[in-house]
Amino acid sequence: MSGIIKHLELFILALLIGLLPMCKKSSPTSPTSPPEPKEQVTVQALTVTSSSDSLFIGDTETFTATAKMSDGSTITVGASGTWSSGNSNVAAVNNSGLVEIVGSGYVKISVTYKGKQGFKAIRGLPNYKGEWEGSYVITSCSSSDQVKSILGFCNEYQRGFVFPCDFTLNQNQDQVTGYVYLDQLYAIVSGSIAQNGLLELTGIGSENSWVVDVSLRMQSKIPGRIIGAIPERRAMYMLFTKPSLLSGNGLIWCSLRDIKRTSDYTQNELSPAGLRLMGSTLEDLPRALEK
Repeated sequence: MSGIIKHLELFILALLIGLLPMCKKSSPTSPTSPPEPKEQVTVQALTVTSSSDSLFIGDTETFTATAKMSDGSTITVGASGTWSSGNSNVAAVNNSGLVEIVGSGYVKISVTYKGKQGFKAIRGLPNYKGEWEGSYVITSCSSSDQVKSILGFCNEYQRGFVFPCDFTLNQNQDQVTGYVYLDQLYAIVSGSIAQNGLLELTGIGSENSWVVDVSLRMQSKIPGRIIGAIPERRAMYMLFTKPSLLSGNGLIWCSLRDIKRTSDYTQNELSPAGLRLMGSTLEDLPRALEK
């Protein structure tokens, strides 16, 4: 009997030992801290650059946009940005930043990227540099005093008469200088290009004691071509005087016809007379009046 009791005691003891883990109080688990969020990289500034502050009508160039990020890095923005032109009459731009100059004036080329905007101001300019050939047509003529009564100025040069003209011009941004050839007469001219592309050139020529004031107003809206200013009759005038020899003066208003660029090269080192190829042309007014 005592043996059975002893075995029962051992069984109960083993059972209690097995139940101890279940009765043990579990210690509370410490909460896990959430991971710190990564700092979001944002655009701090956006800059747009081009090769120059001005481009000629007909030129194309891909502008560069650079984004400076909050982590100090930089990103080149191309087609991922949204491009726009502030004046479609001056410049057009596609979705990768390719700009085409289509007219005269100032324009802002802008790009937007991730909430930031940058822009580049540019000027569209006509290109007057080079050698040009064409003609001018007399639209009106007036004269006074002895230039009228003795020489019959306007009998020699009547409305509708056509004469050759040539230009050899240099251009630095909106400043133009060069020579204007009116048959055998030439004048050294200079002028500046207005915002709308209009070029006004003035200069003085001389021949056989005549002094000729020359003024031109013209535009190049299409590369390689020049048209007279509007109204056309004021595209060019020549004021002829012969100081101390004859009183009075002669004034000719002209329009320009079919002026085209023959070369984009200007041969500066030659003398003015050597810049023009002389051909069989009508004689200029001073020579005609001396006959």
